[in-house]
Amino acid sequence: MGITAILLATCLTLSGCSGFEIFKYDSVPVVRAVLTAGATRASVVAAGGQPNSEVKVPQNGGVCLNYTLLTDKGATTPFFVVLTRDNRVANYGYVSCATALKDNYAMPSEGMKQVY
Repeated sequence: MGITAILLATCLTLSGCSGFEIFKYDSVPVVRAVLTAGATRASVVAAGGQPNSEVKVPQNGGVCLNYTLLTDKGATTPFFVVLTRDNRVANYGYVSCATALKDNYAMPSEGMKQVY
């Protein structure tokens, strides 16, 4: 086995080193809701409840919803959902709305995509 494979295997076994760590949130209802084609504010809030906060998104006249995701093992992470002015999901990801807006994740030029 090459040194690269050994380093990769070691890295993946260490906590927090795995690129797959984020998948533990894929079963959270609000995440499943945004992954549904045609997702809207109503479907997101029905699945995830009221967000922790909302931030206006100047780029599209919509809003960004801040959630804190929690797994059954107690792990948490921020999660944002950007809605267009007609309340359709435009983007989402595993950062806060503040970070998404600052780093221009709020309105992707190539369409909706997940942000880690």
